[in-house]
Amino acid sequence: PVEEVFEPVHDFAAEIEHFARSLRAGERPVHTHVDGTRVLAVILAAYESERTGARVAVPPVAEHAPR
Repeated sequence: PVEEVFEPVHDFAAEIEHFARSLRAGERPVHTHVDGTRVLAVILAAYESERTGARVAVPPVAEHAPR
């Protein structure tokens, strides 16, 4: 078997670097604000579920920011 070795990466720094490059290039980042909002909704529901011991529905997230 072939074993590949990768250099360690600081995930958050790489994410910020990618976002900054996307802004400079005028390109869409891999993950959008909608993706981030969805992840946050899941995390907050998990915290609430742990706190209450009950199932917590993850609220829907709007595709576009309200104006």
